[in-house]
Amino acid sequence: MFHTEYKPAEEIEFSLRKYRRIAIISCNVCANLSDTGGRKGLELMEDLCRKWGKETVGFLVFGACVGSFMEYTTKRYIRPLSSSLDAIMVISCAGGVKSAKLYNPDLPIIAACDSFGSLPLTQRGGPRDSLVIHTPCPICEDGHCVMSYTAGICPVVTCPLECRYGFCDNPPRDGEVACSEDPGMDCVWIQIKKDVEARGGDIEALEELKAMHENQNLKRMPTRQKEKALLPLMRLAQWTTGELFNPGADVLHWLK
Repeated sequence: MFHTEYKPAEEIEFSLRKYRRIAIISCNVCANLSDTGGRKGLELMEDLCRKWGKETVGFLVFGACVGSFMEYTTKRYIRPLSSSLDAIMVISCAGGVKSAKLYNPDLPIIAACDSFGSLPLTQRGGPRDSLVIHTPCPICEDGHCVMSYTAGICPVVTCPLECRYGFCDNPPRDGEVACSEDPGMDCVWIQIKKDVEARGGDIEALEELKAMHENQNLKRMPTRQKEKALLPLMRLAQWTTGELFNPGADVLHWLK
């Protein structure tokens, strides 16, 4: 899932300072699973807005980042009220904020959350490897992920120097674990090396991987050709999701 966290209340209030009548769209999938969206997140933001003297109307959307779902929510609920609205608050990741902007071009879009990257969804009592679970993927600018070589630990997030392909130029001496850049923490590459070797992996392969990533002649495989759905089928899917699935999507939260 894509992990989100609320912005400071002061920042949200500041963003809404010029607006009185607010529509709130809350994502019922990733934001719901991040404990920010869903019905409870919607109710929290409605309570806050009322405290700040705002008038609100709230809606749930099954996947705010999905354009067709946002389009349905906009046509079904937002547009009939657009003349009486000043702004739209979106409780979702950045993808949902962008989606709301695309389908609501005439109204200001206010983000209630910040995006912190991709995280696995683990069940209660499941594995709790802190470095794997609590280090959101930062979505590297060049897109070259190495986590399949680093036992699921993101070195870009955990290493102060963001060393992606191995130890820095000043690694800990034998028998030491303290990070040379930040002595208050252990060198993450020691943990990565230990975990990789325990799985029978080859950490030395990262040097070859680095050369491949730097090779401009290597091109990504093309994505699959998108199959365009017939318009009636797309409208049926929008209605089914918006009217049948979305109202009960809070059950997704129970997956945690």
